[in-house]
Amino acid sequence: MTGPKATGRAAIPLSPASAAALDAILAESEALRQAGEREQALDLLADACRRQAGPEAAALGRAYVTAILAAWEQGPPESVRQLSARLTGFMDAHPVLVLRDHRWIDVALRPTRLPGAPVRVHLWKAVLAQPPIRLPNLLRIMGHAQRLRALDVMLLALPLLLRHLAPRRARGLAEDAPHWCWAGDIHLMQDEGPEAENCYRIALTLDAGCGRALLGLAAIAIDRGELGEAAALAHRAAETLPRRAAETLPRRAAAMLPRRAAETLPHRAAEMLPRRAAAMLADCEEAEAAAAIGRAAGLLEGPPEARAPRTMAVIIFCHATTKLQRNAHLAPPGIGLLEACYRSLRAVVGVPAAVPVTVILDHRPGEVNDAFRDRVAHFCAAEGLALVVNTDHGLRRQWLDAFDRIRADLVMVVEQDHEFVRPGPGMEEMLALFAARPDIGQVRLNRRANIRTGFDLMLSCTARDATSGILRTARFSNTPQFLRRDFYDAMVQPLIVQGTRHDGRNQGAGGVEETINVVMARLETLIGLPATMRLFGLSIRGELGEKARCVHLGV
Repeated sequence: MTGPKATGRAAIPLSPASAAALDAILAESEALRQAGEREQALDLLADACRRQAGPEAAALGRAYVTAILAAWEQGPPESVRQLSARLTGFMDAHPVLVLRDHRWIDVALRPTRLPGAPVRVHLWKAVLAQPPIRLPNLLRIMGHAQRLRALDVMLLALPLLLRHLAPRRARGLAEDAPHWCWAGDIHLMQDEGPEAENCYRIALTLDAGCGRALLGLAAIAIDRGELGEAAALAHRAAETLPRRAAETLPRRAAAMLPRRAAETLPHRAAEMLPRRAAAMLADCEEAEAAAAIGRAAGLLEGPPEARAPRTMAVIIFCHATTKLQRNAHLAPPGIGLLEACYRSLRAVVGVPAAVPVTVILDHRPGEVNDAFRDRVAHFCAAEGLALVVNTDHGLRRQWLDAFDRIRADLVMVVEQDHEFVRPGPGMEEMLALFAARPDIGQVRLNRRANIRTGFDLMLSCTARDATSGILRTARFSNTPQFLRRDFYDAMVQPLIVQGTRHDGRNQGAGGVEETINVVMARLETLIGLPATMRLFGLSIRGELGEKARCVHLGV
């Protein structure tokens, strides 16, 4: 019999008659596809799926999905939406087939190309909507949904997870502690503090050293404004993480040893283990997380008024960009980007005369760049702006140099290819916000509406956040922002000072947000999204749905 290749399952037994009929349908479909009649080939399989039952239906269903995925790979791009609709329609029309064996479809859809993620989300919702579902399968779907930041799937999975965990609680299974933390995280994303706290405390009764549960409680304490309590809990968690890692390191290190060496030279292998284990402990994610959590806890300690900013400064990063398309008339050697940025900054944000503004120019020698540098120098002199010229620095080194020079308590960081639009937050307003919220380290201004999509797929807002006019986020961005000086010193500088890996990306504009967000993603997996958001204190100005506060000109 010809047909789709089985994926991790035994072949479905068919009678000789049904096998012959199935072969005929598959052969006709393939002939249509080879003749360029892709839609007709898919329609033939879809109609056969509707008319068949039993093993034949399952085999035809696999053939239909496999054919769609093959067409997906071949394009053209304009047909992707139609193919996506075919897949979701098949899932809705054949729930029994999908629910019985959905994992192979999920695996086939894992490439991140659009529309893989939306179709996978549709699949998970279909599976979760038809309980019962075994706990391992539920946890697997939740793990995939977390990586894709599919909050609606997590919310659908939450009651199913609690239904599984409740009867197991009396057994005192330490292995369930991370699952209770997961439930707490989902509650906290919905600003359901009491429900989240109950889940974290149950996790601690199962595993007294559960760092994720401690950090969940620390996140709740931050939401209540109890920063001292949050700091104490975070310090406890920072102590447990590397200790837990050390317990597993002998197994990790042993796995690194060549099998033959371990068999023939066991004494030498044993000598190598301590060194390898020590090196792994220094580099492991738990040690990295513990260091970041400890620094964050340090910022939360002490009286809140001690972190109230008193001085401000503005930094504008500038270079002769070659990426202008829509606004080519602003390209070097002209300084139209810098002029539009600075004048909109004055008009919309309203920089007081007492607040110093420094332009940090990353110069790359050449005829056009030299002319650009001279025009920037003339503009800065005319406007009374300080100018620092570095050569071939890249953005990461520009950040390090700028913050070495400028010591204000609150720094507004702007890249020259942004123009501000009303209504913009004033400087005094931002000073008041940071004084009232010592747990916030960064407030950025979005250059698109504040919606849950793409880079900002997971935004969170408690009642306290709404009063402050901010949304929490778990990703760092180079867009215009206000940054606490002590937050930079404790959280940003330690990550980027050695982070040279991304310096060459984006024509030298990489190296800051990329370096930080790699660490953020690892932390999120280890300690959960709500704790990562709160400990790093990253936020966006405005409420959900609010329009952009600035426009990106450099495209």
